[in-house]
Amino acid sequence: MSDDIEGLGLDQAEAEEARNRERSVSRGIAGLLMAASLVLIGQSLYNLSNLQQVDESLVTVRNSADSLEEMAREIATPTSLSCCKSRLAASSFSTRQFSVISSSSRLGSRPLSH
Repeated sequence: MSDDIEGLGLDQAEAEEARNRERSVSRGIAGLLMAASLVLIGQSLYNLSNLQQVDESLVTVRNSADSLEEMAREIATPTSLSCCKSRLAASSFSTRQFSVISSSSRLGSRPLSH
């Protein structure tokens, strides 16, 4: 580009000043790239140091979702079935056996054996 500057008919002082401006802009761009790289490296190190907390947070969210799912299931269960369900649980029947018994009794057939 310095050849282009000299080809424009500029005198020696103006050409030198244009080259200095080019160098200054190039240094500024290089400085900004270095600063951006340092910020990205710092952010990566910060993220690496917080991985344990992220894992704990994911476990907490998962446990909360499981609790909400269980609560929604309990709310959706009719009162008469939840009464029977608690009696069956006390009798050591599993929830799966109960659902098979309750669905087959609604259909008027006998329970399926596993």
